[in-house]
Amino acid sequence: MGDVALQRRAADLAARVEAFAKALHESGVPEDTSAALLSNVSAAVLQALSLELLVEQSAEPTL
Repeated sequence: MGDVALQRRAADLAARVEAFAKALHESGVPEDTSAALLSNVSAAVLQALSLELLVEQSAEPTL
């Protein structure tokens, strides 16, 4: 995937999390519920990016 692609993916996911946060706020979801949801989403994003990085590194040929 490469560093640039991974950074692009991270930026895209961050934008989606921000959009989700805005949607939660605009729809009147209580703050404590929003915080819990955003915490879970953020953890999932970090896990997804970590997994992508691990897969990428395991696919690289060793010299």
